[in-house]
Amino acid sequence: MNGVRLVFVVFLYVSASLHIVCGRVFKLGSCPNVEVQENFNLNKFIGQWYVIQRFQSSSQCLTQNITVEDGDYYLSENGQLLSSDLLGINQVSTHEGKLLVPKKDSPSKMVVDFPLTFITKSFMTNISDPFGKVNYWVMMTDYDNYAAIWSCRRMLLGHLQNAEILSRSPTLDKLIINKIRGRFENYGIDEHNFSVIDQKDCRDKKKRNGVGISLFLDNIFGRLRI
Repeated sequence: MNGVRLVFVVFLYVSASLHIVCGRVFKLGSCPNVEVQENFNLNKFIGQWYVIQRFQSSSQCLTQNITVEDGDYYLSENGQLLSSDLLGINQVSTHEGKLLVPKKDSPSKMVVDFPLTFITKSFMTNISDPFGKVNYWVMMTDYDNYAAIWSCRRMLLGHLQNAEILSRSPTLDKLIINKIRGRFENYGIDEHNFSVIDQKDCRDKKKRNGVGISLFLDNIFGRLRI
């Protein structure tokens, strides 16, 4: 019964959170051609970032933290989901993956390998992503204040795209936000897909009893990747 309950809870959770966590936008045709940050320095990019805006997301208190350990880079994302007390699910979600640079001559065109992690009271297991990795391209940044992240994945008949505006602090000057959104528009990427991420009244990221699930929902769409 515990196994059945876990599967049922996971199904409900994924169904309810699909558009909340991922925020991907489907478009017909090929991915837009965008220019990325020149002479990108990953070591200057490490540390915590607040997600100020993201494509079509209802998440709250989203943060990203980039760390380095034994020469390997990792990206973890923390956010708060809609209340799920009736299902006994943690309201805090965490996505953790390894940050990779496939081409050394294009260091700003990174990818993140997010495993799929299930955590219960009695066990935790990681399953490597069998459907590919998630693009994490730094389109522009000054390292100390802001960054613009672009991700696009080809699919049957079209592509999935996502964009993020990051800040080193919970708020970002409106002029900078407009500048970044304008850059996306210059590449034919609709800035109206951005949602504002609420960074106010954020709770401590403490785990509670019950079932905690950490996952990156791009895995689901990866089945259709071509």
